[in-house]
Amino acid sequence: SRPVRTRLMYAFGVLVLMALGVGLRREALLTGFVADDYAQLGMLDGKYPVPRSPWNLYNFSDGSAHEGQVLMRGGFYPWWSHPRLRLTMLRPLASGMIWLDFQMFGNNPLAYHLHSLAWWLAMLAAVAGLFYRLLPLPVALLGFAFFALDEAHGLPLAWIANRCAIVSTTLCVCALMSHIRFRETQRVGWAIVTAIVFSVALGFGEYALCGFGYIAGYELVVRREPWRVRLIALWSTALPSLVYGMLWILLDCGPRHSGLYLA
Repeated sequence: SRPVRTRLMYAFGVLVLMALGVGLRREALLTGFVADDYAQLGMLDGKYPVPRSPWNLYNFSDGSAHEGQVLMRGGFYPWWSHPRLRLTMLRPLASGMIWLDFQMFGNNPLAYHLHSLAWWLAMLAAVAGLFYRLLPLPVALLGFAFFALDEAHGLPLAWIANRCAIVSTTLCVCALMSHIRFRETQRVGWAIVTAIVFSVALGFGEYALCGFGYIAGYELVVRREPWRVRLIALWSTALPSLVYGMLWILLDCGPRHSGLYLA
């Protein structure tokens, strides 16, 4: 372990960068609702042209001709939209989180944004912990600075419906850390923790599939055991990814006939 002074210096640097990151994105807290946020609020208060359950708020259209007609007549889609346009994402836990926000905050966008900010700070804390664990201190702090101040974070902070990307990333980083702990200690309990956390991350969206790539990269680049051992070690994330992919296909998820969303 590193000396206490080193840990304190790193923690101080991380806190300063986090505060700077919040300051740079303060306008995101005042954005209000945008784009899909209004659609999801309509689903929750019964004003959306087609009914949706609290666990299905990322199903904007299921691709059926009936829903296409209803959504065009209701004005949600323009008249020139493809009659079987499908925009359906498998994000049940993200939907449940939006439903919970609605129950607690109603139509107060600031509260939603503060909730997103809390998750963003949790994501930064997780990334800072991962960098501290894997990198030399100066490199870890520099890498964290690039990450925390990246302008790409402004979109999920300002767009409430996209908060799921922040939550999914946070959980994927935690899954990566628990996977590393499993490989270093060879305790199966840590592999089970990885599987649970990664499965929850997938419940917040397909973004989590990117996390599998990082864990596979760790096995490819860092570990030195035989390939068979490294492949078997991926079960805790490969199995949830396979189940998620099968559900995605069986439930007919994903975009279709859209010029914006691609899959």
